[in-house]
Amino acid sequence: MKVKLLIIILFISHATILKAQDEWVTRTIESISVKFPSLPVKLGENTLAARDKDSVAYIFDVMNVLQPGSDSAAVMANLRSGNISLKVKKILEQTWGVEFNNPIEHKFNGFQACFSNAIAVGKEDIYAYTIFIGTFIYNLIVIVPKGRSTEGKDFYFSSAGLAQLH
Repeated sequence: MKVKLLIIILFISHATILKAQDEWVTRTIESISVKFPSLPVKLGENTLAARDKDSVAYIFDVMNVLQPGSDSAAVMANLRSGNISLKVKKILEQTWGVEFNNPIEHKFNGFQACFSNAIAVGKEDIYAYTIFIGTFIYNLIVIVPKGRSTEGKDFYFSSAGLAQLH
C-alpha cells in the first residue's frame, strides 16, 4: 500500500510539473512568437510583459527602425558597421543603467542575434536576447530578483520562434 501511495504521489507531482510548463502563453509580435509564464499585459504598442510566481519579469519588445520618430538610417548604419554585439551592449547599458557583460553573438534561424546579461548591484540580474530581422529589432528581457530561480529564463529564450505567417 505504501508503495502504491508513493507511486501515486510521484505521478501527481510529476503531472503537475508538466502541466505548469504547458500553461505558458504564446504571443506573437511581427515575425517572432514567444511563450510567457502567465498572460502578458501590453505596456506599449509593441511591448508585452508578464511575471511568474517568483516575481521574475519577462518582457518582449519590438522596434521597427523604420517607424516614425526613429532615426532609421543612423540605427541601421550603426548596426551594419561591424561588431554588432558591442553596439547592443552599449544600447542595453544606456537603457537599463547597469553594466552588461559582452554579448555572445549567434544566429537565430539564420538571422543575427546575441545574448547578454548584467548583474545589477544588490537588486536583480537582467538577461537580454536580441534578434535582428530586416528592419525589426526584437528584445526578450528577463529580470530576475536576487535569490530567485533563473529556470524560466532559459525556457523563455528557447521558446522564441519564427511565427507562422498566414
